[in-house]
Amino acid sequence: MKDPRQDVVGSHEIVARARDELGAELRRETVNNWNFRRKQWEAAGRPARRARDEPMPAPITTVSGLDAWDWPEVAAWIKRTGKDQPAKKLAE
Repeated sequence: MKDPRQDVVGSHEIVARARDELGAELRRETVNNWNFRRKQWEAAGRPARRARDEPMPAPITTVSGLDAWDWPEVAAWIKRTGKDQPAKKLAE
């Protein structure tokens, strides 16, 4: 059983802490899209083929009706999947 004092974060705090702790520039909409795609992957039963395709960790609870995640788990996922790296720009 997990410690009840764990570090629980919502989508806004994921964005802020990713910037402050990982140097990653994310938008809240991006985090919401990751969660939406995670739900689709789970519903379809698809395995991740590459680390970058690995779905976002599942929320551990809800706070005021909104999904909330364990920050250490999300931070590790952001690093493992390379989402802390700047997006590659398309050739102009």
